[in-house]
Amino acid sequence: MHWNDINIAALCAAHGLAVRATSAVVGGHNSATLRLHTTSGDFLLKRYRDGTPSAAERMEREFSAIEALQRAGITPVPQPQFADARTAIACYEFIEHRRFTSDDITPPDVDTAADFFQSLATVTAPGPHQRLAVDACPRLHDHHALIAQRIDALRTIPWARDILCPAWEQAQRTCADLATAHQIALHSHLAADSLIFSASDVGFHNIIRDTQHHRLVFVDFEYAGFDDPAKLLCDFLLQPGVPLPRPLHERFVRRFLRQRADAHQIWWRARCLAPLLAIKWCTIVIKRLLAQGVAPDDATPCDAITTLLHLAHHALPPLDAEFSLATSP
Repeated sequence: MHWNDINIAALCAAHGLAVRATSAVVGGHNSATLRLHTTSGDFLLKRYRDGTPSAAERMEREFSAIEALQRAGITPVPQPQFADARTAIACYEFIEHRRFTSDDITPPDVDTAADFFQSLATVTAPGPHQRLAVDACPRLHDHHALIAQRIDALRTIPWARDILCPAWEQAQRTCADLATAHQIALHSHLAADSLIFSASDVGFHNIIRDTQHHRLVFVDFEYAGFDDPAKLLCDFLLQPGVPLPRPLHERFVRRFLRQRADAHQIWWRARCLAPLLAIKWCTIVIKRLLAQGVAPDDATPCDAITTLLHLAHHALPPLDAEFSLATSP
């Protein structure tokens, strides 16, 4: 479904908004967006593109996630207005903002992000009507199968076969060695109360600077649900969209883990996970290159992939096993 297939004025009128005009806004990989100029102010209309999960499911995940956060008193997210399941369109408040680049990220920004993610622990733990995040793996071992499927789909690309596949084998060995050395159970399920609510796709690529109210706002909850906090930690450090500068990695780790009774368990699970998730992010980058029309034989390692292959073993700062979280910034 495209914008031309939708009577935007009628859709918004059904929810009490009288549209005067619309203007284009740059959307993400999985959505298209419009700025609505209405008699009640400006709003953001978001149309979810087909994909996996479906457009309707991603819309419902995001809208219900933001509602859940607001019920928990977690407010630096866009105010939801309405969602329409038939068209897979949702409406949120419009926020005047600037997107981040890596050079824009400051230590206070990192603290704000860590505090936001830490606050997600106050969202109710999983129950009969709550669900895991997309690609959540309550067992560390389950990540192997998910990533192996992604790797297998790329084996026909020569450099992926020659470089990425050996890196994947090394990542699995590193994970297994760390798990054995630090008694991390790869096949045991995390207890429900050890999970944390997560947007899943976390990083400064999904944080905006509200230029009107001088605050950070967290966006994109299409894959949200409950997940392992160690995965959230790794993804925040690894995501290649707006990479977190390496000098700020330790600051985020300490700030995110402070005051958590299970901080050391999360830390060592993250050490096991980071090599695996770095390879997963490589496969995501390659998939996006191919979707942009890059020929498989030309999809040579770009800077993002080269960085990720390095971060596979260096994303987490070299903190001692007995590091103290009491000295968190």
